Amino acid sequence: MEYAQIFDRSPAPPAALPREAPGSTAMRAASAAAGIAVLLAVGAAAALIVMFVLMGTPREHVLDHLAGAAVLVAAGWTLAFALASLRIAVWFRRWEARRGRIVLCRPLASGRRGYIYYVAEAEPAQG
Repeated sequence: MEYAQIFDRSPAPPAALPREAPGSTAMRAASAAAGIAVLLAVGAAAALIVMFVLMGTPREHVLDHLAGAAVLVAAGWTLAFALASLRIAVWFRRWEARRGRIVLCRPLASGRRGYIYYVAEAEPAQG
């Protein structure tokens, strides 16, 4: 609800604001997702080493179980993040369809003061 109110009150984008092509947006998102998946695997491995040692697994057997467990944990978290992202994307599409507008966001602007989101009129569908 709060995002709907933010989007409803967001200004139109400035004319000089460069728009990113959909392909480059998707590539940026995919590379970020791949990076997070790698970090999750490394973090899961580090956490599992500590967990195995604290649970009493002999140190010589820790590496035997580490790779499979780390991949399983990282895959679970990656799937959870992917489902959350998909849910957010569906919500954005639904908001845009109801209002006939599109939401634009400046990349890497979340920590700055000023407008982060802009709302523009949707371009008519071609077909």
